[in-house]
Amino acid sequence: MEFLSKHELSSFVIRLWNDDDRGHWRGHITHIQSRQGCYFLTMSQMEDFVSRFFSTMQEETSQAAESTTAST
Repeated sequence: MEFLSKHELSSFVIRLWNDDDRGHWRGHITHIQSRQGCYFLTMSQMEDFVSRFFSTMQEETSQAAESTTAST
């Protein structure tokens, strides 16, 4: 089994709860590695939060690949 480096792994905790009698759901998501979090009302807001971390991971992976290629 191949293990992922810390830059290839992101973990999130998502909490959901029903806030009123009309069935409206609320949520909070926390990125474990950075301890950043946000409240959200829609899945789209949650996805926006998560996508920020994946774009950062992609940039770090690209930079690491470029530095490895440049040193060979």
